[in-house]
Amino acid sequence: LYMPKQLIAASNHNKYFFSKILQSGGLVEGSPFELAPLQLSQVPELDIKGITNYTQDRIAIAKHCLNLGTQEENAGILSAHVIRLSFEQLCLGTIYAFLHYRPQHHHSLYLFKLVQFCHDIPPNIFSEQLFEQSPLKNIFCFHHTELRYRSSSLFSVTDLNMAHSYCQCLLDYLLPIVNHQLQTLKTASHENEKT
Repeated sequence: LYMPKQLIAASNHNKYFFSKILQSGGLVEGSPFELAPLQLSQVPELDIKGITNYTQDRIAIAKHCLNLGTQEENAGILSAHVIRLSFEQLCLGTIYAFLHYRPQHHHSLYLFKLVQFCHDIPPNIFSEQLFEQSPLKNIFCFHHTELRYRSSSLFSVTDLNMAHSYCQCLLDYLLPIVNHQLQTLKTASHENEKT
C-alpha cells in the first residue's frame, strides 16, 4: 500500500508502475482528489533500454553472488550473505522486468511474493514454505549486519548447500522467463515506433 504523498513523490522509473495501479486499482482509504497532484500525463514512456540494463545487471549480480556462495573459502556467514544477496537481486531483476517497479522494502518473502505476482513459481522450484523452515528462512532472510558482528557461522554446510540449490533452481527457472519478457518489451517498443 502507498500513501498519495508517496505516489506524488515517486521517481520517474516508478511513476509508470503507479500510473498502472491508479488505472486498474482502487483507493483503500481517502478520496480520489488526493491523487490529483500526480499528473498521469507526466508519466514517462517506458524506458526499455533502462529496464533491460537494470534487469540484466541484477541477474548478473545474482549469478556472480551465487557462484561466490559455492567457493569453499566463503563458508559460513559470508556464504549465507551472498546466497541471500543473490536471491534478492534475482527477485529485483524479475520484478523490474515485469512491473517496472523498484521496491523500497527488501524483505525476502515480500520480494518473492512480488515475483510470484509477476509469474507463477511452481512449488517444486521454490516454495513460499521455505520461509517457514528455520535454517532456510534464516539464510534467505539473513541480514547483512550479521557480517559485522558474528565471528562464526550460524548455518551448517548442508543448510547452505540446500539454500544454494534452491536459489540456483529459481535462477535457472526465471532466467528464460525474464529474457522472454525483455524480448517482448523490445518487440512491442519497436512496433510502437513504427506506428
